[in-house]
Amino acid sequence: MDGFDSNDLSVMVDKVKSGTTGGLGKIQMDGFDPNNIPSDITNSIDSGLIEGQKEQPPILKQIVAVPTPTNDTTPSYTFSSNKEGQITYWGSCLGSAASASAGNNVITFNTLSEGTYSNCSIRVTDSDGNSDILNVNSFTVDITNPVIAEVTAVKNNGNDPTPDFTFSSTEEGTVAYGGSCSSDNTSASSGNNVVTLNTLSDATYSNCTVTITDLAGNTGDTITLTSFTVDTTSPTISSTSPTDGANTVVSSISATFSEVMDHSSINTSSFTLKDESNNSVSGTVTSSYSGSETTTALFFPSSTYDIRQRFKPGLPL
Repeated sequence: MDGFDSNDLSVMVDKVKSGTTGGLGKIQMDGFDPNNIPSDITNSIDSGLIEGQKEQPPILKQIVAVPTPTNDTTPSYTFSSNKEGQITYWGSCLGSAASASAGNNVITFNTLSEGTYSNCSIRVTDSDGNSDILNVNSFTVDITNPVIAEVTAVKNNGNDPTPDFTFSSTEEGTVAYGGSCSSDNTSASSGNNVVTLNTLSDATYSNCTVTITDLAGNTGDTITLTSFTVDTTSPTISSTSPTDGANTVVSSISATFSEVMDHSSINTSSFTLKDESNNSVSGTVTSSYSGSETTTALFFPSSTYDIRQRFKPGLPL
């Protein structure tokens, strides 16, 4: 019917009344004057409509669903009713509100345990005993914090300014970063998650943190990433022995680098010695830390050579 709203029967009542009265005006009958309809007839129409409304059960409608998932153990639910009445709770959800008013009604469920609730409903019964049942939307109560752990640390002394690390989570959720690190990876799934950090400058990072908040709003403990250093600067040779232009006989040649080196990168392939004819000199190579910030590499020729023969070292730079 045009203009009919299940939440407001007044429009329907008015249309029924006007339609019925208008229909009487079209009756042609001896002795009946459509312009002077007896009051007992119109009164009977009114009383019939009133009695009809009494037989009409309350019309219930969901207004605001219970959010899901939620970490609220006493969640609220909003529904509307076109009639006043008494509330009865069905299923696994109970509430303290005992009566409903005409219009919107907010009810708060009693304390619920963790779990999914799909059988909750409310019944509203009016003063004439007519009732209607409204099924509450299915929802999940989750009050458990997610647990995260570092699985694979950022590579230490790496030359990647946007390094990766891996962490695990027991739940999906939103990731927040703290300290000197950030990332555009802000969503986590249950299981392992690989994160690429935003661009970092050369430095040591020991304060980077990760926190996850699950879909219900529970926030887990913050973890601090294993300290790591980003180094994108190429090393230099700070000194050699013998020094350039020295006039001496030597049994080895050494080179000290400006920073700590990867020992596996210093070998006879990367640290070579050639004579003035550009022929490679056979020998062995060792390396060792020289203090906390440098590395010294040593080349030992198979035979003792006179540096005055102008040998030329090749270094791993």
